[in-house]
Amino acid sequence: MSVRVVIIGAGSSGEVLARRLAARHEVIVIENAESELSRLRSSWTRGASTTKITYALPRLIAGDGTSRLLLSKHIDIHGQTALVALTGDDEVNLELGSLGHDLGFDPVIAMLHDPNNRERYEQKDILVLDRSNIVADQVDRTLCFKGQVTPRGIGLGRGEIVEIRLTAASPLLKKPLRHLAPDSWRIAAVFRADNLLVPTGDTILEEEDRVLLVGQPQALISVARYLRVGEAQFPKQYGNNLTTIEFSRKDAKVSVEARSVAGACEITRLLRCIPEGVANTSKTMADDGIMEEIVSMPLVPEREFNKAVATQHPGVVLVPPVSRPWSRRLTGRRSPLSNLCDALVAPVAVCRGSNPYRRILLPVSSSQIAIESAELAIDITRRLGGTLTVATVSVSEIVAGEKNEMEDMDANAVRRLCALYELPFEYKKLEGNPVRAIAQEAAQHDLVVVARRHRRRDTFWNPDVACRIADLAPCTAIIVTVSSES
Repeated sequence: MSVRVVIIGAGSSGEVLARRLAARHEVIVIENAESELSRLRSSWTRGASTTKITYALPRLIAGDGTSRLLLSKHIDIHGQTALVALTGDDEVNLELGSLGHDLGFDPVIAMLHDPNNRERYEQKDILVLDRSNIVADQVDRTLCFKGQVTPRGIGLGRGEIVEIRLTAASPLLKKPLRHLAPDSWRIAAVFRADNLLVPTGDTILEEEDRVLLVGQPQALISVARYLRVGEAQFPKQYGNNLTTIEFSRKDAKVSVEARSVAGACEITRLLRCIPEGVANTSKTMADDGIMEEIVSMPLVPEREFNKAVATQHPGVVLVPPVSRPWSRRLTGRRSPLSNLCDALVAPVAVCRGSNPYRRILLPVSSSQIAIESAELAIDITRRLGGTLTVATVSVSEIVAGEKNEMEDMDANAVRRLCALYELPFEYKKLEGNPVRAIAQEAAQHDLVVVARRHRRRDTFWNPDVACRIADLAPCTAIIVTVSSES
């Protein structure tokens, strides 16, 4: 709904407000100094020549805004007409507020300069713009939120709404939003130039888009930083806790590795999923500030167990090495690891106690899914301050059900990603069977990051390459599963 807005004061604040409102409302500016009106006129004309979006110059009136006669003569107060007093003097703004109420303006808004005068404004029922608080809020956002805009006085007042402007480094760019896995946050709106876009799963974001996020305050700040400039957030882009699966007491060392990862990644909740009868449900707070919770789950049927793990919204799931029974190998049935990966949005880490992850190996190929593992490996490397090795395997073709799954490439796409984040890396060109070559190279590293397709088959002639590497690698392997639509 359009509102007539009368701004008293054509200074910098008045000009910015007029520009902001001119697209949607009728704006009238009243200023006593003709020089300020001339400056506004000239500035508006220059702005129109340098932008694609132009708005009509507001109606400018020269005169004393505190004059009842002037306001009555020039302003037809019908419908909703707002008065905004932006002079540099509290006494003038207070007088304007009283006059505005007498003449029927609604709402009446004024700039407060001296906080000691706040009570006088409130007594006259004038909505206050506190200059000191506005400046303090902006400095606070700049220091604490690094360019994010956090509305005040909206929602519960705890930062459930954040607006970010996307940079060239944002991981949101050039991919459909359906590939996101938001946990406790959502994208509510996208502003592109002068247009509002209501996001859907097919929406593709662009640089300089302004994105409105809503969600839980404790998760939103870190998520917003990651989405805006690609700040390393592993594993928070997937979920807010670390989850382990421990099939027996001998697998308890998985939780030791999980605690190491949690400490390095500033995760405060560790969820241990243990089959019924192995351990009792409990919850304890450790000295390192990590809340450890043991959850007892029925191990069978396997599908239901995996679904139960997925409902915990893990950032990463850590599991012990689990070999595939020969019966599954002969019949071509997927391994328990493959089924678990298919059930989750979060990556799965097959743990071998090689933490802390200082040397990270990234096998790459010409397959599009390799980019998914590259983005994850880069994020982990930046997050943990480690070193990255990019490896390709030189073969003409492997029988893997997906042509070019691990064929030789020059790793240009990964080079561009690393350059974007200013991350140096070592490049190695390996030869031989891709699975075995990568597994052998992994012996020189603490972590290998690989990607696989959702519901990837795993037979002798059509292997699940990522899971095979995880089976053979002597170090911990993280597997990210990519939707078949990617």
